[in-house]
Order: sequence, then C-alpha cells, then structure tokens
Amino acid sequence: MLTLIAFIAQDYVLRDLQKSPIAAHGPFKLEREDCIARDPPVAVLHYAPCRPMARLIWSSSDGQILIKYEDDGGWLGRYFSFPTAPAMPNLCGLAGFTAYQTKPSSNGDWQNSGKAIVSTLEKCSRLTSLQIASYKNEFLAAAPYYGEAATSLRSLTVSMFGNLRRCTAQKEITKSNPMNGFTCVRQEGPSS
Repeated sequence: MLTLIAFIAQDYVLRDLQKSPIAAHGPFKLEREDCIARDPPVAVLHYAPCRPMARLIWSSSDGQILIKYEDDGGWLGRYFSFPTAPAMPNLCGLAGFTAYQTKPSSNGDWQNSGKAIVSTLEKCSRLTSLQIASYKNEFLAAAPYYGEAATSLRSLTVSMFGNLRRCTAQKEITKSNPMNGFTCVRQEGPSS
C-alpha cells in the first residue's frame, strides 16, 4: 500500500521549467524547455502541468515583434505578438495550431508569410506605417536563415518526441462537463 501511495505522490513533486539554448540561425533562436524536479523534491497537491517544449523564436531587433513556434509533442503552435491597437478587431491574430509539412520549410515560406504579417500589423497594431515598413524589411532579411532554423526545429522535436505528427483539431470530451477536457480528432504531419 505504501508503494502505491509513493507511486501516486511522485506525480505531485513540484517541477521547474528549465530553458536551454540549442542553436542560433541568424536572427532565429532554437531552445529546449524541460521539466526538472526540484532538488530536494517539494511535494505539492496541485501544480500546473509541466511539459517539455521545443521552441523556435524570431524577434525584431527591438523586441516589439515576436514570432514563435512552440512544439510540446502533441501540438505545434504558432504565435505572433506585437504592440496592439487600442480598438483591435477580433480577427487580428496569426496564432493557432499548425502541422509540419512533408518537406521542411524553406526560406521562401518565410518570405511568403510576410504579406500576412504586414497586413496584420497595418490593421491591428498601433505602429506607424514607417515602423511597419522597417519591421517588414527586418522580417524579410531573416528569410535566408529560416530554412536551416526550421530544419533544426524538426530535428529537435524528433529527438524529443519521436515524430512530427501533431494534433490540428480537437473536440470537447463531454459537453455536460467541460472540466473533462479535450481530445484530438485529427493529427497531421509526417511520422518523422
């Protein structure tokens, strides 16, 4: 009985997130985040789940614009942050879940996404047109490094999680009890 209690209790040892830089590809930074148990272990009744994460980050030189891809082995999220307008329209985000493609991303993929980024900044930010033009140039200057950075993210996630298949659609487990959570209904991406 004591063994069973110890086994269950080990799940409630407080863990801290530890970020480790892995590589830099021009303006892109690749980092790994792992859950490390505290030493000595500190038992707690409830704690926020701690999950390992692979992260690819691009930031403007002044830090005002941030684009990051976060992969926790189940989801690949893309997040975009910028100085928002006071009365920002509802459809202003470029955040969401995505999937790895069969072929690694290329420098051209980064350039092609520039139009959507600029359009979002024009509609949703409090930046001036001169500032937006400057950020656009900085964004496009990062393109030659993107293919290599994206390939490094793929390699890191395969080494951490074993594959590249990620959930892209979910549904609620039960509508009567939303605390039950969600389940994945569609996975996309190559197996490795």
